[in-house]
Amino acid sequence: MIYIHDDKTGDTFSDMKSFEGPLHTIFDEAYSFIVRNTPTVSNFIKGNPKRQDSPLYHEEAVREALVNALAKGHISVLRNPDIAHALYLRGLMEKARRGSVLMIRQ
Repeated sequence: MIYIHDDKTGDTFSDMKSFEGPLHTIFDEAYSFIVRNTPTVSNFIKGNPKRQDSPLYHEEAVREALVNALAKGHISVLRNPDIAHALYLRGLMEKARRGSVLMIRQ
């Protein structure tokens, strides 16, 4: 079970969700929750008359951060190889150990 909310310091949560079930279901639901609640950033680029909207956090970086949180790994150090293997079998992570680098790049 994982919990996601936007403010751990107060007594009231504006959006809180708990997730239970198989790991791949938790991943899908948590990922959708995070993407849905990620603020949008708007920019005006010189020479383009239309506003450019994009999420504050790139979706690939969100995916990688969530996989790392579930596998409890960072820069090639896995805290739980069994969870990491289950995520790998579901196609949610690779074994190249480059996820943190990709996340930072995004």
